Amino acid sequence: MKKTHFLSIIASLSLVAFSACTELDVTNPNNPGTDGEVSDAVLEDIASGALYNIFSAYTPQPDLGTNFNANIHLAWTADHVSMTNNFRGMWSQFKVEPRVPFDNSLTFPDLSIITDPWDNWNACVSQANIVIRTVNENGGAQNEEQAGALGLAYFARGVAYGHLASTFDRAYLVPEDTDVTAVDPSTLLKPYSEVLAGALGSLDDAIEIFSNNTFSSSTKTFNGVIYDQDDLMALANTFAAHFLTTIPRNAAGNAATDWARVKAYAENGTSQDFTVLDDGQFFQHDFQYLSGLYWYFRLDHRILRRFNSTYPKRFGTEPADVIEESVLTGAGYNGDLRLTKYFGYSSDLSFFNLSRGAQLRSHYFDNRYALWDNNGIGEAIYMRAYMNDLILAEAEAMLGNTGAAIAILNDPTLPRKAEGELPDVPASATNDEVLELIFAERDIELGRTIFGVEHADMRRRDALQIGTILHFPVPASELVTLGETVYTFGGVANADGINTADGSNSWIND
Repeated sequence: MKKTHFLSIIASLSLVAFSACTELDVTNPNNPGTDGEVSDAVLEDIASGALYNIFSAYTPQPDLGTNFNANIHLAWTADHVSMTNNFRGMWSQFKVEPRVPFDNSLTFPDLSIITDPWDNWNACVSQANIVIRTVNENGGAQNEEQAGALGLAYFARGVAYGHLASTFDRAYLVPEDTDVTAVDPSTLLKPYSEVLAGALGSLDDAIEIFSNNTFSSSTKTFNGVIYDQDDLMALANTFAAHFLTTIPRNAAGNAATDWARVKAYAENGTSQDFTVLDDGQFFQHDFQYLSGLYWYFRLDHRILRRFNSTYPKRFGTEPADVIEESVLTGAGYNGDLRLTKYFGYSSDLSFFNLSRGAQLRSHYFDNRYALWDNNGIGEAIYMRAYMNDLILAEAEAMLGNTGAAIAILNDPTLPRKAEGELPDVPASATNDEVLELIFAERDIELGRTIFGVEHADMRRRDALQIGTILHFPVPASELVTLGETVYTFGGVANADGINTADGSNSWIND
């Protein structure tokens, strides 16, 4: 009874991965490679399936129906986006002020907010383990196809573990040789710090394979977008740098980050945007799609203040209140041209439900992504190359190399200069000033791309509102199956700075 839910993820999804492949002959699906042979094509299919389960968690899939998604709600609670209407059911406790505890219960109708990514990423680990175990138990990769599948499997497992470590307080850490039918799954639940170590170990293995082999990934790997071994090696480095950078739950943890290791990864990171073809069948980027609609997912005032620090922190509470467009572009505007390139202004406030908080209104919406006028279908950016540049700049600043960080911010080919046309950061800028500029760039450039980045950036500076959840608990459905006590985080009364934000550096404070 205790193992039912965990094994249903591990075992049943393993069977799904095999079911479409007639070449496979494995007696025990939990131990493939020992009692049968797996074709190279099948291995690559399974690795591709693992990758699918990573990135399907970034945005609602067309067939999910509810469209509740952790990525959207984390951006809400990080005060990156704002909205109060209930289109497609997308209103939840995450935007409530003051913050309330997350309803981690079997009776919460929208528990899929956290169970969807939990299930997807655990499924990814399961499928990746099949490939890793199969190849290794048969003497390692014998050709380029097997090396490619093995590298993709380590890459997928590393990214899945990284997201689990960043998003949940605990997660399963499952070695590829584990017989899940013979263990108590509760012994595999590890704190996020250990899961992060597993993520980095898997990504390091992927990097080694990609650096020592020549191959192109399957055209199915990223749903039609092809990456060769150099591209994949660079992506693995950037993901490793990203997880190290964003994993801390508070400012103390951020200061203790191994910034030298972050820098080493980022120096070998990607120089191209990571894109996935959202075809409307397997992927459909509702977050970028709905962001472009003038009446949904408005830009929170916290982000607008990146362009003008005198802009109100919150909208007025009177029903008839408005803020003219000239207010943001008037006195105090820093001249950043991305304000009008990326965002639009609408005078229409009719879609806001005043009973949910009149102060949450905003006139501005995100029109940066072309997907907004095509139902979320097209080639979508899931990670920007600029993120790697900003990680490197932050690592330099955290290591005391202020001048090197300034040089990155002043690079004329990067968005701050190329798109924003902002003046150079002076050489006299302090390290703290440079770090604040880096976070401003992350706020403006990285939203609606890599999973949970808006929330992670706020928590590692203690900048979230008091009572905001710092990470999700293990889903109630999992805890009940394991026989563990159901618990949760969030709410002002629980503000400990460890699981729930204490608001010590909250952006909303006067």
